[in-house]
Order: sequence, then C-alpha cells, then structure tokens
Amino acid sequence: MSRLIFASLIAVSSFAAAAPESPKPPTPPGPPRNAPAVCSKTSPELAGVLERHIDSPTGGRATPVRFKTDSAFTLLESGAWTYNAFDASGKATRKVEGCLEPVTVEPLRALYTKATWKTTPVIHCMVATNSFTDYTFHGGEVWNARVCNSDKLDDDSAKAITAITQLIADVTAPSPLETSRGKPTK
Repeated sequence: MSRLIFASLIAVSSFAAAAPESPKPPTPPGPPRNAPAVCSKTSPELAGVLERHIDSPTGGRATPVRFKTDSAFTLLESGAWTYNAFDASGKATRKVEGCLEPVTVEPLRALYTKATWKTTPVIHCMVATNSFTDYTFHGGEVWNARVCNSDKLDDDSAKAITAITQLIADVTAPSPLETSRGKPTK
C-alpha cells in the first residue's frame, strides 16, 4: 500500500510540473527600426536659401526696389526643414516640410562651419538679371548668387553651397502623386 501511495505522489508531482505556467503578457514592441527623427520646429536656423527677384514696375531710380520671394528653404539645427514656393502674386503654391536624420545634417553643418565665405574678383560681367539666390547661415546672409557674379567663392564655401543645393533638390522633389496626371485638386 505504501508503494501505491508513493507512486501516486510521484505521478501527481510530475503532472503538476508538466502543467503550463500562466501566460505572460506579450512584450511591447520597441521603436521601429527606421523610425523618423523627431525634430524641434523651434530650434535655431542652421541654413537657408531664398530664391528671389526684383519686382519694380517701372525700373526707374525713383521707384523703390521691391523684392519678391520665389521660394524659401529653411533648415533648422534640429534637422527640421521647410520649403515654400510662391507664384508671381506672392501666393504660396507649394509647401513641403520634413525632418532629417542627424547623419544627414552633420555633414552639411560641418561644411557650413568650415566655409569662410571669402570671395575673389574674377571677371567684370555686364549681364543684368533680376533673379538671385540668397544663402544664409545661422540667420545671416553669407552669399548672394547671381547669374553673372563677378566674385568667386572660396572652395570650402562653394562645397557648402553645392551640398545645400543638392539637399534641397533631394528633399523637395515632387512626390509621384504631385506629378501624376490624375492629381487631385483641393
């Protein structure tokens, strides 16, 4: 009889050991692997580009010169950026904004910081145009590009201009929806 009790105790204990534990709640998922950067829209300006033109109705000397902005790109220290395009009347026709990863912003910041913005006179140009582009760094204008600029930028500054121009082209390229023939209108 003692053998029977002992065997039943062993069977009960092995059954209890084989019973499943109470289920654990699932582990919450971590952040996505390619999560977008979180950018502050109130951080200071790192760099900017204004494409503008002179808008004087008569062009005479007595007429005050008025400037109209064709497009404006602003990159903040946090990586947040905005791009606005305007029509001839000054009405916004396109607004795009986004957030760049630090790995994209840091090389541009390094180029702008290294740039000396020194110019060298190279030619005397007689071409007159009313369009120009202003480049800014930390809110101050560092270069004014014109069609036939009589000054040449130093190499480091020219690399910074090339880099931000390429960045603007990359991030403001129209989406497939914007360029499709069946684009919805508002």
